[in-house]
Amino acid sequence: HVFDPTKLMWAQPEIQGTPPPGLRGHTANLIGHKIFLFGGYDGKGRSNDLYILDTALMRWIHPAESENAPTGRQRHSASLIGSKKLYIFGGFDGNKWLNDLHVLDIGRLEEDALNDVAVRNLIDNMRKLVNNSEFSDITIVVENREIHAHKAILVAQCEHFRAMFTTQMKESFESKVIIPEWSYNSFMAMLEFLYTGRITDLSTDITGELLGLADHYTLDGLKQLCENILIHSVEIDNVCNLLKQADQYQATDLKNHCLTYLIKNFDAVSKTTSFEDLKEKPSLLLEVTKQMASANHK
Repeated sequence: HVFDPTKLMWAQPEIQGTPPPGLRGHTANLIGHKIFLFGGYDGKGRSNDLYILDTALMRWIHPAESENAPTGRQRHSASLIGSKKLYIFGGFDGNKWLNDLHVLDIGRLEEDALNDVAVRNLIDNMRKLVNNSEFSDITIVVENREIHAHKAILVAQCEHFRAMFTTQMKESFESKVIIPEWSYNSFMAMLEFLYTGRITDLSTDITGELLGLADHYTLDGLKQLCENILIHSVEIDNVCNLLKQADQYQATDLKNHCLTYLIKNFDAVSKTTSFEDLKEKPSLLLEVTKQMASANHK
């Protein structure tokens, strides 16, 4: 919404792009004609997403997360120094108050934005190769359905496939590779990530299985993406199932979040059928018990 102080009128302009989710405890800094929003709490988890509203183009921009991005937080401070450096300090991550300092280089971000069009074109072209028989040199069979792939891309993006196709494993001599255990939809999502670095559409069910695929194929970037998505989907009815998945696939961030959520909402969670299923994982149930005991002593 935009308020015109001279006319004392509100307006709701049309804005292109994907807006951030509903948040509280985030920061918003006006830098030139752009508003930089960072962090916040959406009711389920603390975000470390950066969103930029370009008020000249009326368009939302969601830059890719950098390796050194701050962890998710709310109620932090954000101060602009000069015209190119945004300082982020402290905040609350859901468990503790933070005292770390991070600097966002706006100038570097703008330089990167100059390459956005070229990168988008490259991603669009790479997406056209997903399950495209043209120039395909390997067929992957999942749930009796064939997927056309390209060894050069798989080898470049995944060490697991590099080992499969460049050593004396039987798959290196065959034109078809059968992949058991995983579903077609989740495997296609993984391939889209390998080809483009992105996934267009993810449900919670597929994301859970995709977390397992990322762990199996040692795709750390995809694994972190899945953890972030699942952390924001944790609810009373699914926290136990997500906790089991996090434990199985060594997803530390997701596991810690699920444990914290379970302890805080123990009365409600303990009444669900999925909580009863934790008996199948004695070691995990013991961990929950220890966490409860520790929380009760604080």
